[in-house]
Amino acid sequence: MRPFPSEPLPWDDEVEPASPAPVSTEPVREAPPESRRRRTLRWAWRVASVLIFVGLIALWAVTLRPVSLGGPATYLTVSGRSMQPTLRGGDLVILHERETYATGDIVAYRIPAGEPGAGNRVIHRIVGGSGGEGYVTRGDNRTSDDQWRPTDEDVLGKLWVRAPGVGQFLPQLRAPLIVATLAAILAVWLVFDWWRKPKADA
Repeated sequence: MRPFPSEPLPWDDEVEPASPAPVSTEPVREAPPESRRRRTLRWAWRVASVLIFVGLIALWAVTLRPVSLGGPATYLTVSGRSMQPTLRGGDLVILHERETYATGDIVAYRIPAGEPGAGNRVIHRIVGGSGGEGYVTRGDNRTSDDQWRPTDEDVLGKLWVRAPGVGQFLPQLRAPLIVATLAAILAVWLVFDWWRKPKADA
């Protein structure tokens, strides 16, 4: 049996334990609680934003939604000089459909079937006639009446808004699908942004 060594081996040296890291005795300072008034104002602003957004959507649906999407609005770009100086080429106009129209109204209509240019759209002023027998129309820059006699069924709508020169830069407004897509993207983004903010502040 091997005798136990009388002298300590090199690796038998005692190792001093590491001193523990100093522990701070200072109390942890918590972030000051948000005032009730500030939280109330923040939520009030979010609710107001949603109400404004809903109001804008409702306004769009009632006034600017295209006829192809079930709304009252027809978008046209003016061409030619027949309505100068009231309307000029390149103007974007929005028309609203009515049950009937009166003398003096600026309206757009489709040339009735069976007549020269049938299907083309004309925007002129009503100077006489009736919706049943046919309106007499004329361009403000013309001295003679139009040869067509559109009825209420042919009229697309009465002039509601004119945006000078916008039509030549925004031809895509004629496509209701593009307008609806942009509105949907905006709606999704605003709703997502509104729901994200409360989680981030929690």
